[in-house]
Amino acid sequence: SGMTITEIAREKNVSWPCARQYVFPELRETGKRSYKKWSKKAKNRNRLRTKVRQFCQKDPRRGDMSRTTDLKSREVREWIYKNPYCYLTGEPIDIDDPNQQYSLDHKFPRARGGAANIENMGLTTFVVNRAKSSLSHKEFVELCVKVLEHHNYKVKEPSNG
Repeated sequence: SGMTITEIAREKNVSWPCARQYVFPELRETGKRSYKKWSKKAKNRNRLRTKVRQFCQKDPRRGDMSRTTDLKSREVREWIYKNPYCYLTGEPIDIDDPNQQYSLDHKFPRARGGAANIENMGLTTFVVNRAKSSLSHKEFVELCVKVLEHHNYKVKEPSNG
């Protein structure tokens, strides 16, 4: 009829996938889904968007889902691609790999007043972020040293040279 799918959706007051069925009724008859399957790239963008949203929440454990900053996933993606390594272990992280588990960590924990901004953000592997929990970077390193020394490893201070 010359109308776009979006115009049909507005006119019928239905969602875009439902409006496609008005334009392509054979979809309704065959029972096929009326929306395109997401590409891997789109799924990964959505995954990063979710991680940024979680990073910016005040305190999701208490049910406070309000955001504290307007940090955009595009900014975070650009920032990650500049240095795609875990800031604690140095392991490379590929955010485009759907099997790679990574986290956005608050270097200075939110529980201790840390901000939800890109300067306080660190890219880490999921396991390391869970181990770090709400410790500061310095406390986490001190804990790792204690564990290694307890198991008879020799730990030297880094040289500044």
